Amino acid sequence: MARPLSEEEIAPLYRDLFPALFRLATRLVGGDAAEDVVQEAFIAFLKAVRRSKIFADLNPRAYLFRTVTNLAINLLRKRARRREAEEALAQPDAAHDHDPHLSLTIVIALEALSDEERDLLLLKYYGDLSENEIGEIFGIEPNTASQRLRRARVKLARHLHPLSPDEVSL
Repeated sequence: MARPLSEEEIAPLYRDLFPALFRLATRLVGGDAAEDVVQEAFIAFLKAVRRSKIFADLNPRAYLFRTVTNLAINLLRKRARRREAEEALAQPDAAHDHDPHLSLTIVIALEALSDEERDLLLLKYYGDLSENEIGEIFGIEPNTASQRLRRARVKLARHLHPLSPDEVSL
């Protein structure tokens, strides 16, 4: 039976992993919010340990990297929504330049992807991470990360540019 991770085992994890997690968070959200993201990840980790959801045989490193990534992505999404709202308020006359149909199409296409596919694309193109770094976060080999990114791009492209009826062969 799996042994729950004890709270005493968290301090060494914090000491050993904080620098790498902070670097990741800094690359994703910038230095202004990176420490907060890492702290939130450790708080979530501690809560999971207290609820006996984290076991000693689980890879706590992967759990923490994934949590930091998820929190950073959530913050990036929040920032993007805030920035879009601020820009819309600052330029009310520019409404004719904005194509709501295109924005909706992109949102729908992204929503059609799995969470992993969306996360991969965000980390690669918004977080500017390499396949090596993405592989480390997801606990996969860089080649696997590259293949999954390619599949996610193809899937996104299909949703953005569906075949016209005359292009479909029966």
